[in-house]
Amino acid sequence: MKLSLALAAVFAPGLALAQPAVGCAFDPANPGLEALCTDVNGAAEAVPDPCGGKPMSLADALAAAGDTPERAVLVKSVLGVLARETGREMSSAEIDAAIANPATLEAMLTVSLPQVAEGLKKAQATANANPSAPAPPDWKLPSGVDMANAGSFFEGGIDAPKAVSGGLFRGDKASDLPAEQVKAHRALAEVMNRLADNTGKAYADRFQVKYRGETYTTQKGFLDALERSGHTVTATVSQGIANFLDLFVQKDGALCEVEGAVRVRTGLVGPDGKEVVVPAVHSGLKIRIAGPDVTGAVSFFQGVSGTGFFAEGLGKDPSWVGGRDIESYSGKDARKSIAAAGLWRQLVNETAAANHLVGGGYGQTGICNDSVALLQQLVTGRTTIYPLAMDKALVGAALDAKIAAGGPLAAKWKAIKAAVDELPSDLGTDPTQPGRILESIPFGPGSTPFPGADHAREVLSPRG
Repeated sequence: MKLSLALAAVFAPGLALAQPAVGCAFDPANPGLEALCTDVNGAAEAVPDPCGGKPMSLADALAAAGDTPERAVLVKSVLGVLARETGREMSSAEIDAAIANPATLEAMLTVSLPQVAEGLKKAQATANANPSAPAPPDWKLPSGVDMANAGSFFEGGIDAPKAVSGGLFRGDKASDLPAEQVKAHRALAEVMNRLADNTGKAYADRFQVKYRGETYTTQKGFLDALERSGHTVTATVSQGIANFLDLFVQKDGALCEVEGAVRVRTGLVGPDGKEVVVPAVHSGLKIRIAGPDVTGAVSFFQGVSGTGFFAEGLGKDPSWVGGRDIESYSGKDARKSIAAAGLWRQLVNETAAANHLVGGGYGQTGICNDSVALLQQLVTGRTTIYPLAMDKALVGAALDAKIAAGGPLAAKWKAIKAAVDELPSDLGTDPTQPGRILESIPFGPGSTPFPGADHAREVLSPRG
């Protein structure tokens, strides 16, 4: 799953290695072999990459789709994603301009955090006039399911990107994960979510999972049992550029990447007088379980489709997304982050339902980054993640109510409240912003696919 916004990069024809070079040693008995190998290697290196070695820009991809009704629908869909993510309202004139000239989308897909907060408040005010109840979850597992066959309740296939218009496709490319592991990851995600949702419920109303003949109704009990039987549990804070559009363009039979990242105006200005504008990132807490009976991976974050544990590794990220593991937890730190994640899921869902929040609270109770930064803050006492956009007054009131209710979880809610209070906010200025911006560029040293990220490194990096 993912978090962010979209745009940029240049599509240029080029050559790339289509396959590894053939390994040939010189053979005195057959001297012609070396020349033949040279010819074969040269031919392999000369096979053109139909995608040109770089992602196509969103504007170029939409322009290539032609002036069709389908392109108009797709542009409106892109702007709809922007509205859901940022609350930004589009005038009919702006929409028409984007349909006529997709190049205008770049300016629309560059936002500031204060602008996002204000837009979401307006969207919420509109939704308050006609509140609707959230749809019930579509669970697959029966209560009492045995973990040994939980995967059998899920599909092992992953839908391929679907044609949209003018050679454009939308969706995730499937990863190389075997079908049985796809099922296992999906089953583990549902088990983790439903065990988290048991908190506060009467025993008779709890979801139950069986493992090695014993029944468990809490994440702690289930994970304890796995560790006793030789499983390892790790949790890793991971980041990549957010990709909400999932667009590809077909060229010579290949599906070529379309870069789709929203840019964030940071409000920071470098010595060169230019504002630092960086691609928005997606953060997740990747939880991996490995052992004799259960092997699977899920990722926790708050997304537009909900807050909780999502099956990990089903899709293949485009190259422009990058990816970086910030830090990993094991033992008690891993368990602490996972337990807090389950409580945070409950708090967000209850707050969203009580206040009829649009998008399940996304953007108000936080975005993916806030949900993971909270866990990082709890475990390490600091966060490296940017940007953060949580409405702390809204979340703080919900936590105060939990604490006031008392009970066995009061101390845990107090700890979460303290971490929320300590989190920085990017709705205004904060001294930790430069460092967190640099830490949240999910690429190694050297140039990146994003000039804005390169500019951030140039002007924000400490001078020795």
